[in-house]
Amino acid sequence: MTSSHPPARFTLLKRRPDLAREQYNEHWHGIHGSLLASLPDFRRAHHTYIQNHLCDAPASLAHKVAPNPTWDGFAQTFQNLHEGGAVVDFFDQPDFTNHVRPDEETFLDWAASTTTTPRSAWSRTVLGRASSRGFWGRVTRYTQYHAKPELFRGSSEMNKEDAFAGVAEIYFKSMEDLEAALADAEYVNVLGADGKNFVGAGSLVFFTEDWPMLVNGELPSKE
Repeated sequence: MTSSHPPARFTLLKRRPDLAREQYNEHWHGIHGSLLASLPDFRRAHHTYIQNHLCDAPASLAHKVAPNPTWDGFAQTFQNLHEGGAVVDFFDQPDFTNHVRPDEETFLDWAASTTTTPRSAWSRTVLGRASSRGFWGRVTRYTQYHAKPELFRGSSEMNKEDAFAGVAEIYFKSMEDLEAALADAEYVNVLGADGKNFVGAGSLVFFTEDWPMLVNGELPSKE
């Protein structure tokens, strides 16, 4: 069941080794995010841009994530579709070369980010709550993204072989709900067990907070 939502792109980011995570987050959100959302070329290519900043995993779930994460966060962008269903590759645009790339060099380890990032677009499927109890009773949104690399036709360095086959997002109201959901028998005995049938050992788990920078073409309220 695939919806008609425009494709999304996930970019996994690594901070410069001389920056603390707090410094990196402050620059990424306060300076870089605002810069991107203000650029005409970026807004022509995207209608939504969300930064996902890493959270510390609850103690009960620490075993699900690496103790030293390979990346320091990921950016999620939803593309505008143009003639023929194609997307504009922002990384080939003048605004990227003239404004964005110079700023990235001040806080990103760009080589580490680009060599491990999935460069695909994703079709979107959203499933509603299946019940009011158990695992699904605590989930507020579940989204699957399936790889569709053919949607990107640009020649930029951002279009490399995919590192991942897809992305799944699961949203909860609180860390407490997340902990309870992943300890629930429905997840442990059914969903978790089924994941072993198709999810590879190299797959990753992140706990993040969403920091929207551009939503449906509009800048989010600062309040």
